[in-house]
Amino acid sequence: MMELTPSLTVQLISCTAACVGFAYWFNVKGIQVMYAGIGAFFTWLVYALLYNAGYSNFMATLVGSIFVAAYAQVMARVHKAPATICQTVCVFPLVPGPNLYYMMYCIVMEEHDMAVSEAITLVVTCLGIALGFDSPFANDHDAEIADMILTPLIMGYLQWVCGEMADRGYD
Repeated sequence: MMELTPSLTVQLISCTAACVGFAYWFNVKGIQVMYAGIGAFFTWLVYALLYNAGYSNFMATLVGSIFVAAYAQVMARVHKAPATICQTVCVFPLVPGPNLYYMMYCIVMEEHDMAVSEAITLVVTCLGIALGFDSPFANDHDAEIADMILTPLIMGYLQWVCGEMADRGYD
């Protein structure tokens, strides 16, 4: 698949503009729109720096979503508003829309190996977002028992998926 890779500056400006528009579309009001745009800017910056430094898509997405969740909790306290307002807008850059598109395209074009590859990337990216949102750094609730049970299960599954991908020749 073809990838567009403009400079990081262009990516950050585009990401911020898109997320500000997304905030207006979801009726985010007042100064929260600006803070949601700033959060989206730094979310993509965290992701891009980690990914360009050689970390996997999963790890960059996980750290980016931990940043989103922590940032949303801070903004919720500052503005005395629900964290989901900022969290919904700031996570937008991490959502794996292209992977879903390419997966469906490959299914229609009957390129099943590529569809499986895109589906695995899609699931792993979504797991990175979900685990980042459930990180102990970002939540108010006490989820120690769930973290003790779910995290090893999910990490074991991810290791198995990565092993299967390596066995099939996917990178």
